[in-house]
Amino acid sequence: MEVPHRRGGYSKLGSSQSKMFISWTKNETKNKRASSSLKLVTIAANVIGEFLGTFILTLVIISAVSSAVLSSAQSGIWQVAIVCGVGVSLSIFCTSFICDAHLNPAITVAFAIFRFRSFPWTKVLPYCAFQMLGGVMAGTVLYYFANEKISFYEEKNGIQRGTNDSVITAMMFGEYFPNPALFSYNDPQTFNLVSLFKAFAVEVWTTAILSLVIFSCTNEANVGVGPKGNRVVVPIAIGLTVAVLISIYGPYNQVGMNPARDFGPRLVALCAGWGVVAVPGPKYGFWTYIVGPILGAIAGAAMSDLVLSGLARTIKKWKMNSEDASDSKDLKSPLELENASDSKDLDSPVELTPVANMGVATREKKESKV
Repeated sequence: MEVPHRRGGYSKLGSSQSKMFISWTKNETKNKRASSSLKLVTIAANVIGEFLGTFILTLVIISAVSSAVLSSAQSGIWQVAIVCGVGVSLSIFCTSFICDAHLNPAITVAFAIFRFRSFPWTKVLPYCAFQMLGGVMAGTVLYYFANEKISFYEEKNGIQRGTNDSVITAMMFGEYFPNPALFSYNDPQTFNLVSLFKAFAVEVWTTAILSLVIFSCTNEANVGVGPKGNRVVVPIAIGLTVAVLISIYGPYNQVGMNPARDFGPRLVALCAGWGVVAVPGPKYGFWTYIVGPILGAIAGAAMSDLVLSGLARTIKKWKMNSEDASDSKDLKSPLELENASDSKDLDSPVELTPVANMGVATREKKESKV
């Protein structure tokens, strides 16, 4: 009778364990689903933020250029540059709370290379894709609102869209070298002022400076404007950097520094009738605004996170070592302390205790009486 009872007991224990295992499995499955859902929602929010930020950034920049070309609303290159810088700062302010606010495929690639612990490579493709979509959407919006005005400008100035003359209107969507607003493409001398290599070098150089500012401002060791400092300064610093670079190097090649800002609207111009003037361009140089910024962003990030941060860490270690060395000089060995105490005992005079003083005083009184 006991055997069946024991078997029944064991069978009940097994069933309870199986129930516990099933419930644990269900909880684990729910947790995995919840974590995976959270990751998907987070990535979706991030890419939407990148899309919106790149859209705002690109729309402000190309709208400023179109206003300067069509109506001379901005009379000089600095007026266009400062508007572009403000647009960059506003786009970062609007989206930095929901995404990383790279708003630039070149910066995204640089972050994945040098700060892969906080920004994994799995985010690179969706970030770049939605940044490019933001650029395309900005070009579409500009063309929708300014199409009639562009056509009127072309008719007034005898410009046929798709020819080299139409570069002056195509520059509202993409960048060209030299700057069509300053140099005529019909004159061979001005047309060849800026070579393909020089335009590429300008893109690498300017994007490297921009990347250096971005990575330095977001460095944890930067007490003033880093994560532990005043973060409000970061978007303003980046926007001012963009404005300064455009005002200095804009006459060479309009200064893209952002593949999404250039190639996205350029695709819209390609579909809107500019054809080969948009892609590949009069000098087949559209690729310089894609490859150049990527290489420049990597170079600037390397300068900030490898060279400058490495020097800062080295100087900090030297300071710590020098402080430790100075502290060790102040410390004395036990033998030195013992010798010092012995010499002090030999040199110091013997002091009488109050009892001894009383004895001396008593003897003096007796001698005086005698």
